[in-house]
Order: sequence, then C-alpha cells, then structure tokens
Amino acid sequence: CDVVMLAASLTDETYHLFGATQFRQMKPSSVIINMGRGSLIDETALVTALKAGEIAGAGLDVFEVEPLPEQSPLWKLPNVVITPHSTPGMPDRTARSIEIICDNIRRFKNNQPLLNALEQGDIYTKGL
Repeated sequence: CDVVMLAASLTDETYHLFGATQFRQMKPSSVIINMGRGSLIDETALVTALKAGEIAGAGLDVFEVEPLPEQSPLWKLPNVVITPHSTPGMPDRTARSIEIICDNIRRFKNNQPLLNALEQGDIYTKGL
C-alpha cells in the first residue's frame, strides 16, 4: 500500500493539488491522508475516486468546508477515516515552540542560520 500524506499550507499553487488527474495516477491500493489544509484536495474528485476504487482509502483531518457538513458523502464512505482536528499533538509542543522561537531570535541577532528555515521551493512542489 502506498500512502500520500499532505501537510502543506494552502497557496494558489497548492489549491486542489490533488484532483481527478492525480487520483487516476495513484495505485488502487493507495491511501491519501490530508492533515494540511482542506482545499489541498478537490473533495468532489476524492469522493469519485473512492467510490470508483481508484484509490483504497482516505484519512482526513481537514476539509474544504469546516466543520464537514452533515450531508457530505465523505461521512458515509466505508473507506474514509475522519478525525476533524482531533489528531494528537506533542505533549510539550508549546514549550518547545517557545524555545525554538527564542533561539531563532538570538540566531537572527547574531546573523546565524535559523532553525527549521525553509526556502520558498521547499514549501510545495509544482507539477504533481
């Protein structure tokens, strides 16, 4: 089973990053997981791909419309796991985040490389 996990931010370039074309290119045994932004996936195309067996399943923590409307077909699909913003975080996430921010301020003042810095090209990949 291949797994595609989306954890990207939403930009003009990442809007509907996965749609009908991308789902058709995936293996029927593959699973897509979206924990980034809901609009990274075209939900209509996702429902079609899941019903047609183009992909095996989906795990979704985010949706195009939140909360996910009661009438969404995603609720009724047996091959979808829905965890609306309930995936667990790290126990010391806040303390560690503050530590990194303070360290990066010190690094910035001393003209040193920042921790966890990303280049624009690292944020998303075009042409999927």
